[in-house]
Amino acid sequence: MAQSLYFSRDSKLYVEFSGTLWEIPVLDGFSFSQATNTSDITLNEMQGPDGISRRGRRLFTDSLAPAEWSFSTYVRPYDTGSEHHAVEEALWNIMAGADTYGTFGAGLGIIAEATAAGGADTVDGTYILDSEDGTVSGAGTGASFAYSVDGLTKTLTVLNGGSGFTGSETITFDSDLLEGATSDLVVTVTTLEGGSTEAFYRSTNADANSPYGAVVGLPAADHNAINFGQSNRAVLATCNLYFVMETNPTKPMVYKLENAQINEASIDFEVDGIATINWTGFAKNIIDLQSAGDVFVQAGNSFTGRDVPEVIINSSDDNKLGIATDANTGVMAIDTAVDSTSTFIRNRITQMQVSTTDTTAFPSGEYNLTLTGGNITVTNNITYLVPEELGQVNVPIEGVTGGRTVTGNFTCYLTLDTTGANKGTSVDLFNDMTTVGKGLDKVVNDFQVTFQIGGGVAGTPRLYVTCPKVHIEVPTHSIEDVISVETGFGAYTEDFDKADEFTLTYFGATL
Repeated sequence: MAQSLYFSRDSKLYVEFSGTLWEIPVLDGFSFSQATNTSDITLNEMQGPDGISRRGRRLFTDSLAPAEWSFSTYVRPYDTGSEHHAVEEALWNIMAGADTYGTFGAGLGIIAEATAAGGADTVDGTYILDSEDGTVSGAGTGASFAYSVDGLTKTLTVLNGGSGFTGSETITFDSDLLEGATSDLVVTVTTLEGGSTEAFYRSTNADANSPYGAVVGLPAADHNAINFGQSNRAVLATCNLYFVMETNPTKPMVYKLENAQINEASIDFEVDGIATINWTGFAKNIIDLQSAGDVFVQAGNSFTGRDVPEVIINSSDDNKLGIATDANTGVMAIDTAVDSTSTFIRNRITQMQVSTTDTTAFPSGEYNLTLTGGNITVTNNITYLVPEELGQVNVPIEGVTGGRTVTGNFTCYLTLDTTGANKGTSVDLFNDMTTVGKGLDKVVNDFQVTFQIGGGVAGTPRLYVTCPKVHIEVPTHSIEDVISVETGFGAYTEDFDKADEFTLTYFGATL
């Protein structure tokens, strides 16, 4: 009898969503499992006249528990030359409320590019500008920009394209939003043409309260913005996860995690590491496609002379997975940049920008911190519903969301600018937050925080995580060879009916 063993190091992960398949490399340590819920009945009686006491036990299977899975990926943005993407972008968009991937319809009014004029004598730095803080000449909403000033060099980057804008529309930002500015900043926008770009968006019952419109994730010429504006849902969209173990190339094991939902994503960055994301979630069922005869291996992506399998594996193209169709072909996985070595983000150049308009409580106004480590965790708090009927084994139905939370922590060295106070150092942040009459009087503090994971140099892979409203806890000192401070934070929404506490902006390196 021939037996095959399968090794985790021969594994690949594929994600199927809205008729499209992506290959996403995972790190060692991934897992998936599914158990049953049981009831245990025992007897507890005194002994009889004969000195005997019944001590029997009986087990009942109540239900099949939802599958649980976890894996880690690197943060891997890339630039095709015309659009910015990330290898793992599909996971974020599914988690954030998209239910469709495809060509978006005309009329969404999404900003593709923007130019700026004015803002003379602005102090060097990077300013995050939201369209809601400016005067919009039309009906556009939900756009945000990074305005970087370095001497005479001024750069405007679209962080989120929003919706409802028209070409040549203007957004005027008051000079008070820019430190030292002597004139208003006028931004003129150019919108994407409808039907020209593949995007992740909400096609069914789009939330009108989203400040970003129906689009969740949209690749553009200079960035890829992902928002959570459509994530106020009791039930989020599902995907199918395929774990392929290729140890035996002619009989690869393919496990399908059906109707998977992403519960949590945790971004980790340490000074000596590569930026990673840890993903966890649930699925309705785990299916062994190999044993079910639903895996077809051959050279090429078409097949004839047999029933349509679930998946095909193209042995002539690095065993790439595809979803089989009735047309006897396979919709093969997107694997752009999977083999590229230029997409990884080095954490050593990660920075953090903290700003607030409450300069009474926080006189520094802006704090620029170089981090030594940190974490950002987004959780949907999903609970999977499983019936509990007597006399039969019940199966999972679906997962429902709880409160969405965006939390994290960061560490940095204890630094002091000896040229004066309120220079935005970590000492200033600690002092402002622990002083009566300043930050210590604030029950809820209001910071805008941007993590520049990978730094801010154009042309290099990096990820900006922006939280417009953040409550930062009082930092604590960590006594080591070099004194450092560490603290936790939690992002919150402008209002409970809006999901606007968290956006991601990917910038890729050219392949």
